[in-house]
Amino acid sequence: AYHLNGPDDSFFGASNPVPMRLSAEGAARVLSSERFALSPGGWFLYQDGRQFYQASLTLSRFIDNTNPYDPIGSGRIDLRMGYTSTQAITVALIFHQPNYQLALSQDINLANEIDLNVGGAATEVALSIRKTLGGKRKEKNPKPTASEGDPRIGTTRVFGQEEQPAPATPETIAKAAPAPATIAEDLKQLRQVYEERSEAEEFHYTLNKDFHFESSDAKLNAEARIYLNELASILASDENLRVSIIGHTDNTGTAAANKKLSQERAEAVMRYLREKGISKKRLSAEGKGDTTPRASNETEEGRALNRRVEILIDQD
Repeated sequence: AYHLNGPDDSFFGASNPVPMRLSAEGAARVLSSERFALSPGGWFLYQDGRQFYQASLTLSRFIDNTNPYDPIGSGRIDLRMGYTSTQAITVALIFHQPNYQLALSQDINLANEIDLNVGGAATEVALSIRKTLGGKRKEKNPKPTASEGDPRIGTTRVFGQEEQPAPATPETIAKAAPAPATIAEDLKQLRQVYEERSEAEEFHYTLNKDFHFESSDAKLNAEARIYLNELASILASDENLRVSIIGHTDNTGTAAANKKLSQERAEAVMRYLREKGISKKRLSAEGKGDTTPRASNETEEGRALNRRVEILIDQD
């Protein structure tokens, strides 16, 4: 950042210009998984004719929670450690949430002299709140209510502990959420084909589902969760069933953005099935962006068909 303002006047009539100050910061993610990421970074400051540097390393822990009734939503926790050219160590803990950010940092100066321009040993606490101005946007898929059958509403959450899903069975999945009034026709057919197959016959089945994702969003609505509850019940009946989940988009936006969005949507389906007790070893997720359309992207109807999640079910 370059500070352009440099007033020459003061209340006392003496010249007191603000000195030029230049700063730059950058980071790169070198390791990443579903829950963790490791990012080295650097910081540069030019002030009063002197230069200062800092090297940092950030470990991020991602939080995925779409339940609107929980006080802690999707976000991440960063643990950042840095060392500066002024022989100071910085340790910071940063908690990111959709509407606020809370940070706690401790600076430890290892040098004998403390530079007051850059800071010495200090403890800092920062809170920033994000608020969208203007009218509230009407959601295409409103947040679920208790009547929509969200299995997580009304449950107790223990903070500070990793939730481990219990092994899935058709009975436990049926108790987790009320069954829909009518089961989707493609799932009825899947169950029928699976039950009528011969033991020597190889089993392969493909589901193409439009989960009505909002634009540039990967959250599952109540209808999608009900559909996946029934699918999880089928998968729980045979541990030899393996599932490949492939996300697709239309051609709106850049290829890179569509690839990322399709991966996020496929992972959202995989995470929900894991919450229902399906083992991670039986699941895989992949995003193909807009590379394999089912219909033409020239019409809205065709683009709607291309925004889908493909679920491939095979038996070992």
